[in-house]
Amino acid sequence: MNMDINVKEYMKSVNHDPLKSSDFNFCKFKYSDSKDKFNNNILVLFHGLGDNPTNFINFGKKISLPQTAIVALRAPFPIPFFDEGTGWYPSFDNYGELFTSSCPLRMQGLLKTREIVGRFVEVLVNKYKYDYRQIFFFGFSQGGTAALDAAIFGTKNAIGGVISISGYLLEEEKKMGVKECQQKWSIINKSVPIFITQGSSDDTISVKEAQDNAKFIKSLCGDFSHKIIQGKNHTMVSSQVETRAIMEFFSKFLHIRNVKLESMSNLYEL
Repeated sequence: MNMDINVKEYMKSVNHDPLKSSDFNFCKFKYSDSKDKFNNNILVLFHGLGDNPTNFINFGKKISLPQTAIVALRAPFPIPFFDEGTGWYPSFDNYGELFTSSCPLRMQGLLKTREIVGRFVEVLVNKYKYDYRQIFFFGFSQGGTAALDAAIFGTKNAIGGVISISGYLLEEEKKMGVKECQQKWSIINKSVPIFITQGSSDDTISVKEAQDNAKFIKSLCGDFSHKIIQGKNHTMVSSQVETRAIMEFFSKFLHIRNVKLESMSNLYEL
């Protein structure tokens, strides 16, 4: 039996250069190369409300993903009477009262964040030559909201994946529904892989609210999974169970180079 075999030359991966702040004059961030010195992927971190990039870059270093550079963005919106941390959209009025979903400043702010993150990704792709699928987002709480929003609506192509810890799309977006979101914003990256973890004892978002929010996100993007962590409150990653689930997600989608094979000359793959 005759078989036609398509042989293509094996292409080496690019070890991407460290990020320079001068290439991103529209935002602030903390950056660190991959611990193994192979920047084949990049993990973009979105801190929670009132936090800062320094704390989150330390988390990125701690999980130490192979062949993955890390960059922690600084949220663009200041918080009244609070100098240290920032938010991804306006959350408090000048009296320190929390805005509700009826306040248009929330959505307006999130759209600004979406624009910033979209520009950030385009520099990664065009200047640093990352493929969209080599870019990953990770956010906590409000940072998870920003990461999800940007991954679904804000990048020109689907990125490698997004993980949100106790964060969902804004209630305003859910009220709009899939059809109106589609009409209002031309981009919906339906193929981006999404993983959200949620604590069963979360005092900010109940399990029922979380499941309703997850249902809406699943209606937008098919590659979606949602895991309830028993006994967990509204906190960052805090257990082996949650950590294992997160690492399993990354193991499916990270692009890992075989450096030994790449060093072989005239390498071909079937």
